[in-house]
Amino acid sequence: MVIKQPDIHNIHAEREWWRGRKVAVWGAARSGVSAAKLLASLGAEVTLSDPRDEVSLPLAHCLPQGIKTSFGVPNQLKDAEVLIPSPGLKPSHPLIERARVSGVRIMSEIELGSRVTEAKIIAITGTDGKSTTTRLIEEAISAQGCWSRSVGNIGDPLSNWALEAPSDGYLVVEVSAFQLWSTSYLNAELGVITNIAEDHHDYFDGSASAYRDAKLRLTTLLKPGGALFYPRERLSLDLLIEARDASTSPLELISYDLPKAPIPSLLIGRHNQLNLCVALGITERLGFDLSKARAAFRDFSPLPYRMTLSGVIDGVRYVNDSKASNVHAALSGILSVQEPLLVITGGYDKGLDLEELISALHRKARLVYCIGQTGVSIHNRLLDLNAKSSYVETLEKAVISARENAFEGEMVLLSPAASSFDQFKNFEERGALFDTLVSRL
Repeated sequence: MVIKQPDIHNIHAEREWWRGRKVAVWGAARSGVSAAKLLASLGAEVTLSDPRDEVSLPLAHCLPQGIKTSFGVPNQLKDAEVLIPSPGLKPSHPLIERARVSGVRIMSEIELGSRVTEAKIIAITGTDGKSTTTRLIEEAISAQGCWSRSVGNIGDPLSNWALEAPSDGYLVVEVSAFQLWSTSYLNAELGVITNIAEDHHDYFDGSASAYRDAKLRLTTLLKPGGALFYPRERLSLDLLIEARDASTSPLELISYDLPKAPIPSLLIGRHNQLNLCVALGITERLGFDLSKARAAFRDFSPLPYRMTLSGVIDGVRYVNDSKASNVHAALSGILSVQEPLLVITGGYDKGLDLEELISALHRKARLVYCIGQTGVSIHNRLLDLNAKSSYVETLEKAVISARENAFEGEMVLLSPAASSFDQFKNFEERGALFDTLVSRL
C-alpha cells in the first residue's frame, strides 16, 4: 500500500488551484452538498448529481448560484477533472471504475476540506469508539479555551468549517473506511486508530483486507513528525509498521493502555476508559493542561445509544448500546459490565462471524432475547450450548419479556451486534425505540 503525500503546500495557492476547475460531486446528502458549496466558494465549476429526485434531497434546495445540478438520473461525470464521490458508493462501483479508467482524480470530501483549511487537524478512525473518542478530544481542547470542532463522519462535514476554522483552531475529524479509501492527503497533526475489527466487508465486496487497508491508510496521512496513537491490546504494532512505506514521512507510533486508576466520567464500560485514555494522551501531546481535560470528562455526556442509561426500574438498569452494530462493538459493551446480564441482541445479517458473540453471551448473560435476522441463528446456537435464550423477533417483545424476568441489581442491555436495516432505518431509530419502550414500563 503506497500513498505518497504531497509536500506541505501553500494554503492560498491550494485554494487558488480550484478556481475554474471542473469538479463532479456525486451525492446530494450532507457531505456532497457541503463539498459543492465549498468548491463553489473557491471558484470551481461544480456539477452536483444524485440519482434520487429533488423531492428526496432536502439539502439540495438551497444551493448557491453557479452550482449545476442533475437529479433523478445516474451520476454525471462529463468533462470533470476531479470527482468527489458519495461515501455510500463502493470503490468498485461501475461509475467510479469508469472515472478511474478515464484518469479522473478521485478525492473524498474529507480530503477536499483538509487541503484548503488553515486549522490543525486531528484524525480518528477505527471500527468502534471513534465517535466518542472524537468528541472527547474536542472537549479536551475546548476546555483549554481553544477553538475546536468535531467534524467528518460524526455528522458535520469537514468542508462546512474548512474556510471558517481559524489557523490556531483544531478540526477533530472522524474518518470512516468509506472516506479513507478515496483520501490521499489529510495533513493531520495527530491520529488515532481505536481498533480494526470485522465490519463492513459488504462495502468492500467481501474483502476483509480491503477494509483493513482502508483504515490503515491513516498511517500515511499524517504530517512529517506527526504521531499515531493505537491501543496496545487491540492493534498490532507490526501491522502498523507493515502498513507504512519507506518513502512516507517519519511517524511516531504511540501505544496506550487502560489507565491504572479509572478516569472519572459518566461513560460506562472498560472500552470507554480506553477512549478517555487516548483523549488524555492527545491532550498531553498538544501540551495542554490535563486537569482541565479531566474536568471536562467528568461532565461529558455519552453520545446517544453508546452504552447510555435509558432508565432504572425496580433496581434494574436498562442500558442502550444500539450503536453496537458489529460483533466487536457488542463485545466491548457486554464484557465491560459487572452486573448479571439480560441481553437483547440481533439485527440485519451482513455476514459477520457470530461465534465470539455467542461464546460471550453464553458466559456472561443469564438470559438472552434474540431479535431480527441474525437472532434466529444466535438463538439456535445458544440452545445448542444449553444457554437460556428466547427468539422473540421484535425489540418491543424483548423489552416486555426482560421486564418480567429481570431482578434487582441486574442489567438489561440492548447489544444488537448487527446493523438495524432489517427492522429500522438506522441504529438511531432502533435506539430511540428502546428508550421509548423503557420509558413506558
